Amino acid sequence: MNRPMKVLPESPACRFYVITVLVETTIDLAIEGELLVRVHEADASSGGDTSNPNKMPVYLSIFVLAHLFQFVRAIDAVYAQNMLQFIFLTVFNVLFLVYAIIQIGEIWEIVVTCDSSAIPINVLTTIIPIVISIPELAYYIGLGWKIYNEFGCVGAMVYFVYKIIEIL
Repeated sequence: MNRPMKVLPESPACRFYVITVLVETTIDLAIEGELLVRVHEADASSGGDTSNPNKMPVYLSIFVLAHLFQFVRAIDAVYAQNMLQFIFLTVFNVLFLVYAIIQIGEIWEIVVTCDSSAIPINVLTTIIPIVISIPELAYYIGLGWKIYNEFGCVGAMVYFVYKIIEIL
């Protein structure tokens, strides 16, 4: 019964962050898998034109691997209680969000219509940026508030500068 408590961090803010990143990764992996299936179906229906190969499966696969990388880094950041890792994860997540928004148009160009699922392609591509934005909010609400309460406004900035100098 005590086992899950040892796996999850003690802090409610860190626990909230790990759970939201886990939920984000799970939902986005499921959606990216569905999009990958639809892209393969669109390739098969186009007759497999070899003069202009579709690069979207590679981009979707890299996106999936990046989600797994983010999840592992988030667990490591929570375990090490390293604030700089949290900040870099936030930047990484913002870059995720930018690519997810760019990806919407790319997928709409390739996958016009498909009958493989009841969920329309525009709904799937719209869910991804929304789901990616949620851990950003979890970070700011949970961990930002924890540091602000612990160090105060000026103390949080001094702590941040200290962590940067410590890494250098």
